[in-house]
Amino acid sequence: MTEERLVYGQNELANYLRVAPGTVNRWQREGKFSGCYNRIGRKIIYSLDKIDAKFNR
Repeated sequence: MTEERLVYGQNELANYLRVAPGTVNRWQREGKFSGCYNRIGRKIIYSLDKIDAKFNR
């Protein structure tokens, strides 16, 4: 069983996707990452495996 790949915060996700942090923020508001993250307080933890599957990467 492999461990799930995770990134913490929108800046790390922006670096991974090679887009601006503002773009990640806009996509988050539009719901493009629904089901791909967990929010714990103010911290957002994104699953790269789920994002790759959703965006066909």
